[in-house]
Amino acid sequence: MYAAVSVAILFLAFCVQEFIPRMGESASYGLLLLFPVWFLCTAVTLSYPATLGLAFVAGLLWDLRHAVDPGVGATGLPLPGVTTFGMSIFFFGVLGTLMHGVRASYLKRQMGFPILMTGLGVFLFRLMDYLYLNIKRGDFEFPQPVFHEMCATALISMALSPLIYFLLYWLSRVLDARFRHQQFMR
Repeated sequence: MYAAVSVAILFLAFCVQEFIPRMGESASYGLLLLFPVWFLCTAVTLSYPATLGLAFVAGLLWDLRHAVDPGVGATGLPLPGVTTFGMSIFFFGVLGTLMHGVRASYLKRQMGFPILMTGLGVFLFRLMDYLYLNIKRGDFEFPQPVFHEMCATALISMALSPLIYFLLYWLSRVLDARFRHQQFMR
């Protein structure tokens, strides 16, 4: 029940993400990536198979929204403007696996490391996406404003993650999805 409600709330976070304003006209995403942050926080709370299922759903939703084919250019060759459909599923799977590794800290209610990993996960998500686009375009540019935007997004996401972890913990208690805290307690 908890996993199904988590997927529904992930879809709600995806819808809310569309209304978060962007940093500027040149920014590819908003400053706050609510959808990936919610995914990363939820990945810590679920079992590994459920995390991989959530990664598939999250990557599919992200690709359906952001992997739009820009068409062909004047030369008749496809424009390399977006990631290939399915790459976000891979990115979310890697990040979900990374976040699932800190589940023991979450179950012990030691929240420092999961919060730090959420910020790192958002940074890695942006970095993987940007590096993949640079490889696909055939050149490599990494301007300083892009790095600053990635860092600002990661820091804001890390600041938001304690609230999301609290909401997920409250939701698990309401739905009586008891995590086995006792097996990790000394």
